[in-house]
Amino acid sequence: RWLDTETPFPEREAVERSYRMPASYHRLYQDILTYCREHVSGQGMAERHQRVRYWAALSILRCVLSSPMAARAVLENRKSSSAGQDDETLTNTDLSQQLVDSADEDQAADYVPSSPPEGGDRALDAGDVRRLDAFLKRADALAGPVEDAKLREAVHAVSDLLAEGYSPIVYCRFIQTAYYVAQHMRSALQQRHAELDVRAVTGSEGDSEQRKEIVLALAQEPVRVLVATDCLSEGVNLQDHYNAVVHYDLPWNPNRLEQREGRVDRFGQRKPLVKTVVLYGADNEVDLVVLDVLLRKARAIRKSLGISVPVPVESEQVVNALVSGVLLRGSGQGRQLGLALQDESVSRLHDAWDRMASGESRSRAHFAQGGIAPDEVARELEEMEPVLGNAEDVRRFVAHAVQRFNGELRETGDEGVFRLLPGDLRPLIMANDRRAAFPMRVSFEGVGGDGVTLLGRNHPVVATAAEAVLARALEGDDPRFARAGAIFTTTVDRRTAVLILRIRYLIEAESRQFAEEVVTAAFEGGDGGLRWLSPLQEEALRLLRHAEAVANMPQVERQEHVTWALEQLRGDWADGIVAERVSMLEAAHGRLRRAVKGVKAAVTPHPPPDIIGCYVLAPAGAAA
Repeated sequence: RWLDTETPFPEREAVERSYRMPASYHRLYQDILTYCREHVSGQGMAERHQRVRYWAALSILRCVLSSPMAARAVLENRKSSSAGQDDETLTNTDLSQQLVDSADEDQAADYVPSSPPEGGDRALDAGDVRRLDAFLKRADALAGPVEDAKLREAVHAVSDLLAEGYSPIVYCRFIQTAYYVAQHMRSALQQRHAELDVRAVTGSEGDSEQRKEIVLALAQEPVRVLVATDCLSEGVNLQDHYNAVVHYDLPWNPNRLEQREGRVDRFGQRKPLVKTVVLYGADNEVDLVVLDVLLRKARAIRKSLGISVPVPVESEQVVNALVSGVLLRGSGQGRQLGLALQDESVSRLHDAWDRMASGESRSRAHFAQGGIAPDEVARELEEMEPVLGNAEDVRRFVAHAVQRFNGELRETGDEGVFRLLPGDLRPLIMANDRRAAFPMRVSFEGVGGDGVTLLGRNHPVVATAAEAVLARALEGDDPRFARAGAIFTTTVDRRTAVLILRIRYLIEAESRQFAEEVVTAAFEGGDGGLRWLSPLQEEALRLLRHAEAVANMPQVERQEHVTWALEQLRGDWADGIVAERVSMLEAAHGRLRRAVKGVKAAVTPHPPPDIIGCYVLAPAGAAA
């Protein structure tokens, strides 16, 4: 809540849904687990070879637990790997990045790992090939919701979300799993949800722009499910079109889990409640370890603090040790899980995490600035609005700017929504924002959504238009961008000049800083000399907003009016304006620094101001 308005952040409801592997799937998993243990536990093996086998074994098991299609892909890679592969240069980091979920966006890999378990020390023998062929056939037979309980539970979870009016994203770890899930989810749900469209987006779709095009195309469908890998878990805002997340594959890093959910649970989400579903295997040792050691701990901290605290960096080593202990060196789910949760490394990890959470809590309390009253902040914002402009000012500027560049801003049938054609600004905008697409549906208030882009002062469209207008004005050879001019108008009774000024200051407090601001001011002419209109900024901006030309004015006369205005600006003409601005700035700095117990600031002006623009409004009667 802020200044009597509600800030549109949603609430998040997180639930867990479990499944149990059917007997056929569980037998395949156990047989592959046995195969991996045999290849990791070889006697007299060189350390580097054992390291490669270790990571490859974990990779195979994770793929098998992801989906039959990911299992097929990793087993095919295993079968086709050649002996004698050079692994001298492979490091633990190289190998683990194929498996571990880094929180780094640039390392959000979704491909199936390919390291050979042999470590290059021997070729596959005939027995190995026969076993792998048998595994492949069994994996193929498990595809689909009949034998794949994980897929079946995901279909139920997504169907429930669709029935409640949600548009979910289903996150998978591997490319093959994402396409597999999308295919079967489409066929399983279309009868219950007639208008449903399901599409998959993975790292195989090309660059980020191509992936975004798929996402935006799907967003036009009334009932939609997006199946994605972690290539979309960061760097893409999805809150305009999606409002629920299903974690088909558990990430081995809770930071990655938060990044996934943060694509929809963020400012601008119009659904007051977003839902997240964690899918896990109740008889899957890997899921249970990751869930209990990492994900539930992260949830508890978030629930306590109201924010997420990143997992300590050592979590990766802890998870690797736990998973390898559960999967590769023992049997018996309950016993191994219990031992894992009692492991000393888990205790150290949770203690470090708790300390980070405590530090974050203290930091938030320190920077909450409880000493600053909201009404004081509101006052500062009100004083800044004439300078920075409000939503209506932005709309008016965009409308006038694009019109001067042969474009247009046209109203649509939807209230507050406009159709923007940028004209000659298009290549400039595209250079600053490659994602822009025209014609663009835009608004200037609210939070956008449903294919509507919110244009604020700092949006690339507005910033580009401002830069282009300024450049044309400084060139000085285009009357549509004149820095000086005159019109006949009914807005004034006396000849009035509106100035746009740039004033520079030295602000001294804890340090010395140079600053500048743009100020508008207006004065009337008369027998007694010029008279500044007050309030200074407000009156000048009012005239600029509302004055309209009612008759043509010859160029010679326009030049005479501008010459008259500039001739009034002699001697100490700006002293009163500058003194008023210095007083207001010192008062504003004083209010802030008292609230934070800072050093008093002194503001020293550097006159005279630069005259950026001069516009004369002549009474319409003068046109007669």
